Amino acid sequence: MAAMRLPIGIQDFPTLIENNYVYVDKTRLIKQLLNPGQSVFLSRPRRFGKSLLLSTIQSIYEGRKDLFKGLWLEENHDFKAHPIIRLDFSLLDFDTRSLEVSILLELQRVAQNYGLVLRQNTAKSAFEELVRELSTQAKVVILIDEYDKPITDNLLNPEKRLEQQTTLKRIYGTLKPLNSHLEFVMLTGVSKIGKLSLFSDLNNLKDISLNPEFATLCGYSRQEIEANFLPEIDQLAE
Repeated sequence: MAAMRLPIGIQDFPTLIENNYVYVDKTRLIKQLLNPGQSVFLSRPRRFGKSLLLSTIQSIYEGRKDLFKGLWLEENHDFKAHPIIRLDFSLLDFDTRSLEVSILLELQRVAQNYGLVLRQNTAKSAFEELVRELSTQAKVVILIDEYDKPITDNLLNPEKRLEQQTTLKRIYGTLKPLNSHLEFVMLTGVSKIGKLSLFSDLNNLKDISLNPEFATLCGYSRQEIEANFLPEIDQLAE
């Protein structure tokens, strides 16, 4: 059996599938998360597959059934398209500009992708406006990657950390009052930070970080390695 292409460092699901990289099918587990109105939090170490997971969920809610050919989800989901707001804090520049401005610029970029122009000029108000405008099409999906990075990057800078915390709390605090406009919400990060309105205000947030049912949602189990990477194991053994 010839070795297949290994998806080392690839965090984008369409790129992985369209270029015939190995994909260990996690879609049956992912389906268990996708309940309408549900909000999910997942904590895992960096470089553990969180971004690929969110990219996969994004493809599902974009209605990209073509990407799931041969996977479990292909025949077990309706692939109805929803507007998506995806924020990746690992990609935002909050070193040379304020976190407030960085978030606002990213929200404006998302709005432009949907042919919208935001009138509000604060991140909190723009976030609320974007969700309400998009929800006129269908309920909105919100995916936030590395939600805690502005905090963890400033652990040794209390003043900056407090500033970032205040900005994030305003943003995350909007999720509960917007609940009726939301189809699904998922946030990932490396830690659980209790002062961001998430775990106190968002009372329907489901923390699956230590849930045994989702232990293999990211990363590979031994069984998955042996089932999907046998040629590479044999090559390594030689």
